[in-house]
Amino acid sequence: MDYITEHNIEIEDECKKGQTNIELHKLSFQDTERTYLVHLPADYNSSNSYPLMLNLHGSKSCAIEQMSYSSMNGIADIGNFIVIYPNGIKNTWNSGRGDKFNPDINDVGFISALIDTAIIDYSVDSTRVYAVGMSNGGIMCYRLGNELPNKIAAIASVAGGMSTCLNYDSTNRKPLPLMEIHGTADPIVNYTGTDTVSSVMSTINYWVKRNNCDCTPIITEISDINLTDNCFTLRKYYQNGLDSSEVVFIKIINGGHTWPGACPDEELGNTNRDFDASSEIWRFLRKHKLVNREI
Repeated sequence: MDYITEHNIEIEDECKKGQTNIELHKLSFQDTERTYLVHLPADYNSSNSYPLMLNLHGSKSCAIEQMSYSSMNGIADIGNFIVIYPNGIKNTWNSGRGDKFNPDINDVGFISALIDTAIIDYSVDSTRVYAVGMSNGGIMCYRLGNELPNKIAAIASVAGGMSTCLNYDSTNRKPLPLMEIHGTADPIVNYTGTDTVSSVMSTINYWVKRNNCDCTPIITEISDINLTDNCFTLRKYYQNGLDSSEVVFIKIINGGHTWPGACPDEELGNTNRDFDASSEIWRFLRKHKLVNREI
């Protein structure tokens, strides 16, 4: 039994018992059964319309771990939005990054079909669909934002980046509001870049230029309220982009390959405890909606 199947069975058993508001769903896409978890906000009412957040796990992880790691369900209950946690094939996403690139796996198509399915199954505001991801999931978010500009309103990446193996200029030039949260001591997705992932600042500068934001950011320091996490944080805000787009870069000095506010993992470096990434991400995303669904 593979890793994802084992965890899906665990969730399915709990759903049958009625002990959780998490739903396990299956979607057949290109002759492959894909799975995903759905969390509806506590006050969900089908007569209302809700934003949808796609929350993508990192490599070697899965939907249930991303759900637990990001603790986004609590934010969704407060913010009143739907969260879907999809599973990548063999615990990874075809993000376009070197060793993660597989032309036989159409994850962009799967996510597109998943959005369409969610709109049919739930009361989703199709102008407010967001992609969020950790690591490989964050890299995938950049690809989704670029290749599904008529469906994705904004993205947020934690410890991710933009693949160097994809030509972003060859598809479309539509603005994309985005947030990147990244540690300077990330041992997995290096802050200064690799052969397959752009450096963080190259990624930020690309989108600042593409969105036509102000080149000079407004820089603020997030209060260093936790003096034991061995890191501190700067927020760089690039404003005034086309179609109300913006770029926000949260730079974690000496931060590791981690989700701020989540359970620490010493092997992956320091976890910042000065702010909660999930809350910060929602505060950013909730402002944005698709200006024009047609491209």
